[in-house]
Amino acid sequence: MPAWSWTAVVAGAVLASGPSEQRGKQIYLRGTSPSGREITASLGDSAAGLPATSLACGGCHGLDGLGKPEGGIVPPNVTWDSLTKPYGHRHPDGREHPAYTEQSLRKAITMGIDPAGNRLGVAMPKYAMSAQDATDLVAYLKRIGKEREPGLTNRAIRIGVIVPGEGPLEAAGRETQALLEAYFDELNAQARIHDRRVEIRFLRDPGGPLSPRLGRFLGGEGFFALLEARALGADQELARRAEAEEIPLVVPLATFPEADAGAFRHVFYLLSGLKDQGRALVEFAARKLDDAKPRVAIVYPQAGSFSDVVRAMEEQCRLAGCSSTIEVGYPSGGFVAANVASALQKDGSQVVCFLGSGKELKSLMEETQASSPAPTFMVAGALTGRDVFDAPAGSPSRIFAAYPMLPSDRTSEGLEQLRALVRRKRLSLHHLPLQVAAYGAARILVEALRRSGRDTSREKLLAELEGLYEFDTGLLPPVTFGPNLRVGAPGAYVVAVDRARRRFVPVSGWIAPK
Repeated sequence: MPAWSWTAVVAGAVLASGPSEQRGKQIYLRGTSPSGREITASLGDSAAGLPATSLACGGCHGLDGLGKPEGGIVPPNVTWDSLTKPYGHRHPDGREHPAYTEQSLRKAITMGIDPAGNRLGVAMPKYAMSAQDATDLVAYLKRIGKEREPGLTNRAIRIGVIVPGEGPLEAAGRETQALLEAYFDELNAQARIHDRRVEIRFLRDPGGPLSPRLGRFLGGEGFFALLEARALGADQELARRAEAEEIPLVVPLATFPEADAGAFRHVFYLLSGLKDQGRALVEFAARKLDDAKPRVAIVYPQAGSFSDVVRAMEEQCRLAGCSSTIEVGYPSGGFVAANVASALQKDGSQVVCFLGSGKELKSLMEETQASSPAPTFMVAGALTGRDVFDAPAGSPSRIFAAYPMLPSDRTSEGLEQLRALVRRKRLSLHHLPLQVAAYGAARILVEALRRSGRDTSREKLLAELEGLYEFDTGLLPPVTFGPNLRVGAPGAYVVAVDRARRRFVPVSGWIAPK
């Protein structure tokens, strides 16, 4: 067989990633078993086992397996080529042993004994894990450091970007794409990222469940990372796909963020979704309105993830000391204002947290105009939109709305950088909230790519995103991520709705309820 054919075979073997290797990767990086079985770690002669999450292999041996010297301790190289050196190993402490095999490596991991029967160094834990988990971990160690990263070459980083397609947000999608193209064009012309160009591929997708366009897009060219800027709504499907394919994904705006880092470690949300916005509304109602212990009603469509939002708001009501809370659900697409108004009147609710549309809010306020006292309405601005100004002017009810960002987040420097780019490229900013959020997300992704270095990998990119603390784009609230924090700015502002002047009036600072 010609030499090039052997190279192709070897490359194919290196790139192969079966279920065992993927399970082993989770164990190596996080110290958790995909099966849900417990893994514990113990040091020295101690019989007490700690959760392996606190002593995961990757914490000492590094994402590449080469070892990360720290505090005078130099963890050994655990790549398969190093472990299986035919002439064996001699360690700085004088310990010697022959090359590892699969069997002796499993013994070292679980019993702390090297192939010669010597005890490993005192800093190396012994791991109590199932035989299958040990086999999976060894399978991953066979390929660590040899993985070819999709979408990454010596000269380029390929990023996939999803923007709105045809429909009501078509123009917003066009302008957002033009802004991001201009930003990355200038980045490539001026600085690049460690001498790599950023290649952007756009999908203009209308969203919706099981979008075939999204499937074809992700199944085509390999992407090193993804940026989603489809405004609100279709975020959960993409999050699940990105997690399944281990693609880092940055999402500026989302209705229902999958914020559990244990299940969605590859997905980073810049701004809060309805859960955190709902919590902020409840906190504001309990702390800032006239009644210190209001009776709260949560009105919501009985669809999708709204029940999770309701649970979060009820929990916040308890923490904030509301006197009572009721749920008033209605069939999605089947809102009957009279029925909801009757339930509110029967309960005597003083604060109505409304999770419906602006048109539904208008009809409900018309039904409650005669109520005494008039209820105060708390809404999510992303759901009601500009329709909130169409609420009946004669209603004595007040309306407050939650937003995850405000124009006050934009610094003069951040705005000038954006405006200068718009002037140079002759762009339009007719859809400012979406464009600002997408532009801010692009800057955060670029910052993390720069920090991850020339020898970047998806895992290193995840680590750098997790390490961002109070990172300020000059356009959005400061963003902080962490190993268990996947919403960068978990909170919201509350504004009063001035229906007469059709404007929002800020009435709170940043609210980030616990």
